[in-house]
Amino acid sequence: MNDIIANQIYLDNQVNATLIFLICVSTDPVIMLFRIRPGLRSRFLLHLCLSSAKTMNDTTSRAAAAWFTRTLLGVIFLMQGYGKVFTFTIPKLYHMFFLDFEKTFLPKWLIWATAYYTSYTEMICGFLLIVGLFRKCALYLLAADLLIVSFGHGLLEPIWDLQHVIPRAILLIAILVMPGQWDKWNLDRILFAAKNE
Repeated sequence: MNDIIANQIYLDNQVNATLIFLICVSTDPVIMLFRIRPGLRSRFLLHLCLSSAKTMNDTTSRAAAAWFTRTLLGVIFLMQGYGKVFTFTIPKLYHMFFLDFEKTFLPKWLIWATAYYTSYTEMICGFLLIVGLFRKCALYLLAADLLIVSFGHGLLEPIWDLQHVIPRAILLIAILVMPGQWDKWNLDRILFAAKNE
């Protein structure tokens, strides 16, 4: 009996599909939903997902995707830079990770400058990405940071683990190629609104 009612409600129209959802919620939702035939249940759940997606327009979805991607990359870099600057400190970091570069052709002053540059760039630019301030500058500085890190790892060890660089590079490239108008939730838009108009 429930199968016939569920089939009829679903097949009438989309408004009635919402009605079946309300019926499921008003009684025991888990049991009611699983009393519906499996084929109908999957079509019903698909319909619910699609109708929910229609209410969230493309502009909002793109803005959410841009915000999430930018913020995720910002958190990754901020936490790494914060750890280098405050947890390890640059001198300790230098002795842990940069000392081996003294055996290469690179001058010592450049190795020290690189230790400071990569650490502070990751921390500051990560924060800037999170709040959405000076996004393009932050992205370009972080791109240079990734190139420096990749060069350094490759210089010491030709075959090295890329697991830390590749995900960051993918996120960074995605943000760089993403149309700027998608990234609506940022401080740049608020502070420089007059300039953008």
